Amino acid sequence: MKLKNILSILCVFFIATACSMEDDIIQNDFGKNNEAFSDGNVHLSFTLQGGTATTKSSATGNPATEEIAATEAISTCSVILFKGDDVLAVRDGVAVTNNTTLPTDFSILTKEQTGLHVMIVANSTISFANYSDMDAVKAAVQTTTGFADGTLVKVGTAAINFSDKSAAANVNYAASTSTAKTETNTYTQAVTVYQLAARIELAHFNVTYDTNSESADVIIKSVRLLNSNLSSKTGIGAEKVVAGNYNVEETNNYQNTPSLLSNYTVYTNKVATDLENPVVFYSYKNTNQTAITVSDERYEEGINEDNLTKVEIKFTVGTEEYTKAYVINRPGDDNTTGTTYVNPNYIYRLTVKMKVTNRKVDCAVVCYTRDWQNNEIEVNL
Repeated sequence: MKLKNILSILCVFFIATACSMEDDIIQNDFGKNNEAFSDGNVHLSFTLQGGTATTKSSATGNPATEEIAATEAISTCSVILFKGDDVLAVRDGVAVTNNTTLPTDFSILTKEQTGLHVMIVANSTISFANYSDMDAVKAAVQTTTGFADGTLVKVGTAAINFSDKSAAANVNYAASTSTAKTETNTYTQAVTVYQLAARIELAHFNVTYDTNSESADVIIKSVRLLNSNLSSKTGIGAEKVVAGNYNVEETNNYQNTPSLLSNYTVYTNKVATDLENPVVFYSYKNTNQTAITVSDERYEEGINEDNLTKVEIKFTVGTEEYTKAYVINRPGDDNTTGTTYVNPNYIYRLTVKMKVTNRKVDCAVVCYTRDWQNNEIEVNL
């Protein structure tokens, strides 16, 4: 055989070998090879599909416990795949329909291996494409210029265990040597996402008069939230998320909201009228209290509350005007969360109980707290 032909055959052989080796090694978004724990460099594709919504309630007292459908809305999400603390792949801007369903053709190709977990950030305000490790993802700041029900950020993680085939979608799962997506080599993983913000409501404003006191109209002039935090770190890691346990390093982007509920009458002609609808605000985590060493009558319990989140209510009793500000979820408030002040994934419902005696106004506030409604997304791997 001529030397020219031999060289041609060798070149074809090397090219074919190189292509075969390239097919056997799937690289992540950052150029690192995925490692297979099964024989034969098994390829695995995965997609995201819709799940179901669940409610977890730990209400005490008598707050409303209805689900808040408007806050469930999810239009897009970021999907981040980790191997340990390293990011393997990021997919930003994945469309979501019906709040839970990802496109059926969405997939990330990886190897079947141990140590994988996924993070979902729903309605994210940023891109995660350039983050390469867990610390960077957790420190990524979500910001808003104003909260709206349909755009609330939600975050969740889940460990991936390919040997768990308990879910109906995974009964026939088996990894394959092909990179083509099939029904068999698609693994379904459920991910529960939690609200990154807190919801704060003025739910009730109840007025009573002492029997010996001359009554007068009570009118709410305005309600606003002081020190709403408009920025938050993404803040959760690979560990299973417990509601409220985000380990978020706080940001300090405090703003007061515009006033709501202008000139709303809650007592007239000796008849009390409660709020028709709750007054709703949102804030990211804010536990920014500072201990003070010098006694100061402006502060309760030796705490400087200047930066804490508060509901401010201005109202009139007859011709007299009053302004009251209530710190959200003070230590000792009526709740079962074990947390203080404003934390992620909680609903804080305030009931103001105002009693007027000889035109002296005494306002007591009850703060009911419960875990927020949780959305659950199924992730098909």
